[in-house]
Amino acid sequence: MIARHAALVFCAALALTGCTSATNDQPSQKTTTTTTTGPATTVSIRPECVNVADKAHALLTQIGRLTTGDATPDQVRAAAGELSDAFDDAKATVGPDTRAHLDKAGQALRRVQDALNAQPIDTASLRAATNDLVAALGDVAAICAPSSSTTATVTTAPTS
Repeated sequence: MIARHAALVFCAALALTGCTSATNDQPSQKTTTTTTTGPATTVSIRPECVNVADKAHALLTQIGRLTTGDATPDQVRAAAGELSDAFDDAKATVGPDTRAHLDKAGQALRRVQDALNAQPIDTASLRAATNDLVAALGDVAAICAPSSSTTATVTTAPTS
């Protein structure tokens, strides 16, 4: 349940931020997003994973803004660095299974960073690495299900 919810959140964030198939020589493609309303959902997430989720959302938002010309490569690189730091902080407090998933997500993040550092930015690699990162974050979310009484609760309200 947590994994599916987190994967949906990350995928929705990716779609809502407009990360389309734009390349350096093509304008961004306009996308249409339909949002449905539903009941509020409460999801418990281990505290060490909350920061990872927040920083991942921030990075995906910046990548989307980059594709529309509303963010600079430096802003996206900064968000990627913050997510990398969040991975390191989480790895210091989680068990080996979660660490392995964070390592896999970290590898995808490094590919995102490599694509951002290419001159010009390698948008095809950035798109592929971002998709891999979203998938890896879904795996992290699956293992971040609460296993103890110390959890942070994230409540998402319906959107209109």
